[in-house]
Amino acid sequence: MIFELLLIGLSLAGKQEFSIDVNVHMTKVGSLYASPDGTKVAFTAKVLDDNTQKRNSKLYLQYLSGGDPVCLMENEAFSVTDFAWGPDSETIAFLSSADAKSIFLYSIKSKTFETVASFPVSIGNLRWSKRGGIMTFSALVYPGMTMQESADFAIQRAKYGSDAIAYDRAPVYFWDHFVTGDANHLFFIKVNLETKKFGPDATDIMNKFEGDCPERTFGSKLSYDISENDKFITYSAQPEAVEPWSVRKHVYVYSIPENDDPKREAMCLTCGKSGMHTSPIFSPTGRFVAMLKSKDDYDESEYSKLLLYDLLTKEEKTYLENWDELPSSIHWSAHLPDKIIITTSSKGRGRVVSLDVGTGKIDSSNDAYSVSSCQMVSKKRMVYLKSTYTHPVDVWAGNLVKGEEGLEEVQLTNMNKEVMENLATPLIEPIEVFFDGALKEKGQVQGWYFPPKDRKEGDGKKYPLLVWIHGGPESSWEASWSDRWNPECMLMQSNFGMFLPNIHGSTGFGEEFTKAVRDNWSTHPLDDVVAGRKAILAKFDYLDPKKTAAMGGSFGGYMVNLIQSQDSTNNKEESKNPFAALVCHDGTYDSPQHMYESDVFFFGTTEFGKPAWEDRAVYEKHSPSHADGAGKWSTPQLTFHGLKDYRCARGQGIGIFTVLQRVGCPSRLVMFPDENHWVLNPYNSIEWYHDSLNWLKKYLSDAEVEATLARNAAMKSKSTEVASQKKVSNDWLPDEL
Repeated sequence: MIFELLLIGLSLAGKQEFSIDVNVHMTKVGSLYASPDGTKVAFTAKVLDDNTQKRNSKLYLQYLSGGDPVCLMENEAFSVTDFAWGPDSETIAFLSSADAKSIFLYSIKSKTFETVASFPVSIGNLRWSKRGGIMTFSALVYPGMTMQESADFAIQRAKYGSDAIAYDRAPVYFWDHFVTGDANHLFFIKVNLETKKFGPDATDIMNKFEGDCPERTFGSKLSYDISENDKFITYSAQPEAVEPWSVRKHVYVYSIPENDDPKREAMCLTCGKSGMHTSPIFSPTGRFVAMLKSKDDYDESEYSKLLLYDLLTKEEKTYLENWDELPSSIHWSAHLPDKIIITTSSKGRGRVVSLDVGTGKIDSSNDAYSVSSCQMVSKKRMVYLKSTYTHPVDVWAGNLVKGEEGLEEVQLTNMNKEVMENLATPLIEPIEVFFDGALKEKGQVQGWYFPPKDRKEGDGKKYPLLVWIHGGPESSWEASWSDRWNPECMLMQSNFGMFLPNIHGSTGFGEEFTKAVRDNWSTHPLDDVVAGRKAILAKFDYLDPKKTAAMGGSFGGYMVNLIQSQDSTNNKEESKNPFAALVCHDGTYDSPQHMYESDVFFFGTTEFGKPAWEDRAVYEKHSPSHADGAGKWSTPQLTFHGLKDYRCARGQGIGIFTVLQRVGCPSRLVMFPDENHWVLNPYNSIEWYHDSLNWLKKYLSDAEVEATLARNAAMKSKSTEVASQKKVSNDWLPDEL
């Protein structure tokens, strides 16, 4: 076992090729919020400090009229983790890692800040109501305990000699942490704008509720909202009464009392209904609550609809019933009270549309693709974050509807201008391609192809091809910038072509296409990958069919293990493992065992119809550990795994590596002790990309490709010999046996 630590001090001055080293040191634009008066936006931006090996997050101000963004605080000690605008558009409340238990207030006019509230525990997910009288946030507490009681209990627990954790109810862990009884709860404090008094008492609106809001790890302040009149809070959460293998969530409305009453209970709007109810928002009048909803209790990837709940009449209305796109967020602005703004995944791109609440019609004429954090700042104008494969995230503004008179889309910030202008080679724009996949009778499969960096027309050279398979499976390759999975980091440091297929199971291509992966893990997606590879080789004849590799993480890692386990001894090029090298990140090797130990209980029921103990055969049918070619492996494979990955536990990575070692296949295992299902530490990310590139360059070389083919041929001879020995060894048996 080999552990490597690569610490790189990087200067961004001068011309250089783009790489993961450059990428992790770029400025990362994060949260974006428009001021209430619609004249400016504030946003966070992170920069990696090699001295502390941490990313510092600074708060910036950008006026919509133009000009450069202004950093509001140069103090390196105050890394801003969250913020919210004050009602006057001149003050900003913010949270900082310097003191995670306090709320700070920044004045744009005086350029100073002060502490306005402090609590016994760390807080997050800050909101400030539009009128300014209510401020809300989340805190990790033990249900039924105050923040002070929770802090005291945690101290006493730490002093106790035993660190045993007992469970009478699942789950045991989630994502990268063990479940120990505490929960994320929502709190509010009252704000007196005249006296500038914040709190001091904070009320837990969830009280004894055994559940989280926002959800830990993946939750955000999009899980709740405050009404325009400062009287109500709506939120989404999964109560303890719901079985832990269900994805069911409900939406609640809490009425803020005139006098603090911590015992007041929230009203559940959706109890008794199945499916997920999430992302609740109030209408500008406060009469309606809009939310995303699904129907299936065990399907996290169901395409959501939009539910409108009338708090006055208790009537409901559902929208998007016949709409075949996947909504990701909703926004309802007083600037445009008759429309709800929806961001959605559509055909390998993120985009924004508007829903007319009166007619139910969708206006999708806007051309702003690969966008997020959309907010209206006037009746026609909106701000958002936007990126592409070749341009990192920046702040943009544009019209809601394309072609209306007035300003069209404009880029407001260019946070990585110097870096991008100093690249020795411009980043490569992908080519959108379509090919016949597993279900060609139902339409073609889409993907993105990136040509080799150094290829010149007519140079007569042959280039390797890397096929990168996304996770999920209900996910997709979208035309946007990524800090973790960035194809340009591979492209600009190699001379490969690269293909990113949106195989069956991908989102944004219609719900039928997404659900086609169900009980077809080992068939449709694998057929898509093999067919996509062949289509790309046919379309771009400068690619070398002998020098192709496959790489993937999560479900993509499962696909890599599945490819490895295919029997390619008869004809490698025509088999379902035509690749010369493989890279797997946190992928499943043994499907039945994975479903027992993963933190997502519903996943097996969703994907295979039943739990593994009810029908183990269906899991084994799709398991790389039970495939026809198991044990006949010859393709060099690099495997990564995070030791805090409870989505796909460490045994899966160790298992595939063990088998590869036992059968004598070139293999390497790289483990990250502090990483979960993702690689978040920027220096680990550097390690990940460097190891991947070195592995691919080595095993796509002429000598290693021939060595792999020789091993493959030897596996065929060995299999034939073993089969012959088995046949001979049975000849002595009596006929009656």
